Amino acid sequence: MFITILDLIFVHLESLLFYGSVIGILMVVLSIWMAEKLAYSSVLRFLGGLLLLVLAWIALFWLMGAFTGRLAPWDSFPPPPQGTWVRQLNDFFDEHEFLPATIIVSFSMVVFLAGMARAANREVRSWLPLTLAVVHVGFFLFDGIAIWLADYLTTLWLPPPRTIKDAVGYHWTGLSIVVTCVLLGVFFWGQIKVTSVLSSHMTESGGTVS
Repeated sequence: MFITILDLIFVHLESLLFYGSVIGILMVVLSIWMAEKLAYSSVLRFLGGLLLLVLAWIALFWLMGAFTGRLAPWDSFPPPPQGTWVRQLNDFFDEHEFLPATIIVSFSMVVFLAGMARAANREVRSWLPLTLAVVHVGFFLFDGIAIWLADYLTTLWLPPPRTIKDAVGYHWTGLSIVVTCVLLGVFFWGQIKVTSVLSSHMTESGGTVS
């Protein structure tokens, strides 16, 4: 039984690290805010936004975990021959299912913490979690629509598969992978840009410096 528990821990190590990071960040940020004298409305806005942001991180983690299935399309089908680049790429993402999700969510966490550290006043800090949560929701919507369109166009371009081998591969998932990677780049840039614009706008509007 002890070995079984260890196996479960190692299999889901990336997930455990993710949730541990979320809880740790939440505790640190809340501790910082509890040490300051803040307006009641700012505290509520911050805590509400932080809750939404944590939920957005969890949704992003599992969304990107599901997206990894497109990077390992032969998960439930006979794989390509050993030694080919498609087999190596498929096996890598099959063995590290949540690695892309961990990297992507970690980046979002770093942007949030960096924004908190760079914020010139308390007003910026109170708005930051909610603003980033909205950016995440926007990414979910655009990526969902883009993947649907990519899959639809792929079915139009490619002939109907005649065998199971023809029905699986990067020729079916490649367009959705490219589209999602482009949107991820925009998503990363958007988080950084929104954080910077929010900070500068609030500073110019004369918020109280903490």
